[in-house]
Amino acid sequence: MSAAASDLPLPASASRTMAMMAHLSTLIGFFLSVSVTVGLLGPSLVWLVAQRRDDFLAAQAREALNFHISVLLCGLLLMVLPTPPSLMAVVVVGWMAMVVLVAGLAYEGRPARYPAALPILRRPRRLSRG
Repeated sequence: MSAAASDLPLPASASRTMAMMAHLSTLIGFFLSVSVTVGLLGPSLVWLVAQRRDDFLAAQAREALNFHISVLLCGLLLMVLPTPPSLMAVVVVGWMAMVVLVAGLAYEGRPARYPAALPILRRPRRLSRG
């Protein structure tokens, strides 16, 4: 880790907790045995509320949304293709493991990224004045 990265202050505790919850909320649909699309609600709400207030929280909610949408697309593709149940189980366990791992990193205040997420929602560009 470089000296510049270690000098950055950690986000506020509430911001880190909400970022963790944005990641973990994607698992709600799976554990409640309802539609997996319900998992989009948590990070969507956090992203919409935090978009202009907290850059760290907005970025983490956007990451959670991108990853969950990517997993939904992958799941739809695997349901259409002839996929053995063992492969589906590996995908589900990998999805859960990634969510828990990234949620933990977000709680530590580290800007975490999912390696397999498609960049569907991008960071808004800020117009420079001058």
